[in-house]
Amino acid sequence: MSAAQRSATPADDVAGRDAYVLLDAASANLLGSYASEAAALSVVAQLVHRYGPGSAAVSSLVLYRTDVPKDESVLAEGSQLVRRALTLADISEKASHTLRPARAADGPKKTAPSPSGTARRRPRR
Repeated sequence: MSAAQRSATPADDVAGRDAYVLLDAASANLLGSYASEAAALSVVAQLVHRYGPGSAAVSSLVLYRTDVPKDESVLAEGSQLVRRALTLADISEKASHTLRPARAADGPKKTAPSPSGTARRRPRR
């Protein structure tokens, strides 16, 4: 393998596959690579909910973008990364509530007629 093919960081190793990478700066471990920033931030939000925003599992994370020049590659880290992840999670949650179909306010769901022409009723409890 030539020197040009070797990469210096784990983020460089995934540059050809996914544009976003989460690294643990404390351990230099690659947590994962993602096709979108939203996917990476979703993982961060899950870690924040599991371990807390100030935990070591979260505070040492860095979000990189691999398809831009190195001086522009760090998108967020530490508390800034936590804020971005939680903001996205909050927006996603609100959007999912908005997109859910409303339940009919006029009582229970009506049943379709049975093949014999009479509606099937559920037994009362």
